[in-house]
Amino acid sequence: MFSFFKRKKEKASPAPQLIVHTEKTYEKKLPTISDERITLSVNELLGGKYTYAQLLLENFFYVNANLQKKIAKSLMQTLSSLSAKKWYTFSDDCRGSEYYSHSHYLMIHGVSQADLTREKYPHLSDEEYSALLCIGTFHYNGYFREDCLRKLADYNGHLRYFYIRMNDWVKEIRDASTELLMLLLPKCSLYDIIKDSPILEKLHFTHRRSEKDVGEMLSIICGRIKKELNAEHIRQLLEEEPYVRNSFYRFGCQNELFSKEILEYIIEHEPFGSSKERVLMHKLSRFGCSESEYERYIRHKCSNVRYIALLKKYDELGDAWDGLEELLTDKSSKVRTLAAFILKKYKAFDAREFYRGLLGTENTLIAITDLGTYGTKADAEAVNDFIASDNTTIARKALHTYGKLMGAEGEDTYWEQLRSDDIRMCKEAYRIITSNRFFFVTDSIWKE
Repeated sequence: MFSFFKRKKEKASPAPQLIVHTEKTYEKKLPTISDERITLSVNELLGGKYTYAQLLLENFFYVNANLQKKIAKSLMQTLSSLSAKKWYTFSDDCRGSEYYSHSHYLMIHGVSQADLTREKYPHLSDEEYSALLCIGTFHYNGYFREDCLRKLADYNGHLRYFYIRMNDWVKEIRDASTELLMLLLPKCSLYDIIKDSPILEKLHFTHRRSEKDVGEMLSIICGRIKKELNAEHIRQLLEEEPYVRNSFYRFGCQNELFSKEILEYIIEHEPFGSSKERVLMHKLSRFGCSESEYERYIRHKCSNVRYIALLKKYDELGDAWDGLEELLTDKSSKVRTLAAFILKKYKAFDAREFYRGLLGTENTLIAITDLGTYGTKADAEAVNDFIASDNTTIARKALHTYGKLMGAEGEDTYWEQLRSDDIRMCKEAYRIITSNRFFFVTDSIWKE
């Protein structure tokens, strides 16, 4: 009765054996984890499932040399593909025990007997072996974590793993990480310090690290940056992602580590305007600016630089100056707005009349744009004439400004442009119609 509940007795499969050597005699003993399972897990890891990193690390010690090579290579490829932001997410995914339930192919294995001696793995390159140690610094076993950390100190370019372990939940590992950093920081490449500045910045907001230790570490880092930083380091930094560059700029500006020449180099070569803006503000507040430098910055190709230079010069002079009128036709709206504000405050400047006078000139687009700010309904008719312009950019901007000036009173023009052959004019008309909450019947829109 109920025989379907009875299971046939099966012979238990032998428990996997830990391989602490890679000689052939030991490899013959093992065969517990198939090549297929390792391959599938490697593919999952390279596909973005970072929880497989720890599982592959643990199973590394239970497979033969060929599979060990495959695992180490996949870990190395994963780490090299991560941006600084993704690396921090990856470190979270690797920590703790959340990865236990995330594998369909591998089981959890102990690492307490694992032998991490470099000589035991001649089949791994230094990069592959160090990648193994990097993943090991996230393992839940504290002894194993510390062992990986100490062995990783023999390889360059891994300061971030020591930074993050300064906030470890085990005091002994925090102390070990601090001890190793104090040895590494004075002699490592300066660029290793620069590229890992986002992780150092994150350390500032943690709670377990020692204030005293962080203070000593920062004094070493700041001293080296102030003494050794040159244009070549910045050239290398410009190849990194904006997240890394901005983090280093913040750190350098907050601690006044950059020379005037380095700041100038960053302003000229940094591709992002917001980053240039931060650096220029620091340069002007720390070193000041000559009249010729102000003129150069006010005519800079980057609008953020022009705006900051204009703002700082106004703060310094507290008055309008000759030549300021030239900025009323600047390509940047915020530069024109600030220039108009200064002139209106100190010279009774009439921006509306000025921009009306520019209609029909080479600055027509700027004039139409700013009449939307300074104009009145009386200017709507003049703007309306440009809606029929052959230049679609001018026509679209004219419709936009007309909508701002006329509001609901320009309804007929909006409906007419909604049937335009140019899709950009249709979109702009539709945006104005919806912003004014007109009610419409679909049939009337497409009536021929």
